[in-house]
Amino acid sequence: MNGASLQSRLLQVSVLVTAIAMTVIPVISKVQVATSLGIAFALGAAVIVTACRRLDWRAAAPGLLVIAGLVAWTALGLNWAVDPSFSAEKLGRVLPILLLGPVMVIILRYGGEADGAWLAKALLICVFGGMGWILVGRAAAGLGLSDGWLSAVFPSGDAANAGLTTLAIVIWLLPMATDAKDRPRWLAAAWAGAAVLLLTGTSDAAVLGFLGGGAVYLLGAWRQRLGSSAMVVIVAVSALAPVIVAPAAYDRAWNAIDWMPSSWLHRLEIWDAAVDHAATQPIGGTGIDSFRLLEHDQPSRLDETRPQGQAMHPHHALLQVWVEIGLVGVALLTVLSVWAVRHVLTWPAGERTAAQAGIAATAVILGLSYGVWQGWWLALLFAASGYAVGLVARRRRID
Repeated sequence: MNGASLQSRLLQVSVLVTAIAMTVIPVISKVQVATSLGIAFALGAAVIVTACRRLDWRAAAPGLLVIAGLVAWTALGLNWAVDPSFSAEKLGRVLPILLLGPVMVIILRYGGEADGAWLAKALLICVFGGMGWILVGRAAAGLGLSDGWLSAVFPSGDAANAGLTTLAIVIWLLPMATDAKDRPRWLAAAWAGAAVLLLTGTSDAAVLGFLGGGAVYLLGAWRQRLGSSAMVVIVAVSALAPVIVAPAAYDRAWNAIDWMPSSWLHRLEIWDAAVDHAATQPIGGTGIDSFRLLEHDQPSRLDETRPQGQAMHPHHALLQVWVEIGLVGVALLTVLSVWAVRHVLTWPAGERTAAQAGIAATAVILGLSYGVWQGWWLALLFAASGYAVGLVARRRRID
């Protein structure tokens, strides 16, 4: 086997392993660490594939520098963290994913030029395999097979919601992955299946993310600029609304307690408490993943036996970054996001429309659910970004 053939095989293995990790492992919350291992394996193979290539790092340099600054500031924040040893341990777990994510984007960007068809196949496996895995979990629950040790095999509860979240984001890569001839058929099947699974599931964040992405996609397909504007509005509202509205809305929400779900009221409690905590150390933060360690003075209105806002994380990305890494972290994250969006706006119309939908869906979910530092969540976002860049490179090479 010659060098080119070996490189091709290694790339095929890397993208397929990544697709499997995106499909199955995010659903199984008890083995989230395996997501990082799957991504690391894929990257290891991909690095070998591209070891002899001459990569143009200049295009990715701004984003890489911002991420490096974010990591450096987070490490510096250990000096004033609430529990330095706890935050240091969490940073050690997150750091490989933060470092491997940008590398994955670059590797798939160039690997996609050589074997882009495998990126498309892997995405189809990911989307339809993920939907099938969720259906398996629901069938298992109906048959009473999701209890005990089998709960680690069949997705249910929070694990199933993680699978729905994965689906709500990855599905917007399909328009990039499929050829024009087969695209309508694949998209119709995928969107119909996703709509049924999401609307019959229990994840409000995944449903709203899917609907937000769908709205941006349809508007962008009709008028490109309108889709871009809708994406910016959704990102801004998702990022800023809880910070601005939560404190004022918290007290008023209790007037609507008869119809408002308790999960929504709990979110308002958490956001209100997070804003208060952010004000205590606004510049430097309290240390990565330290929200769960903070003391809450007021009792919860939903359950007076526990403090208000007690949770593992604030269920909002911007709030968590502000509380734990401070305004410097928020500024760096904002710069990184603006850089990424500006890059997407230079893509061809079709890929740009799909990417904008994915960004909108991700922004909605980031504003409603999950902790920023969860391993499977970070790996999913970086893997999806890598596939998007790789697929755009493939399309440009074909055209």
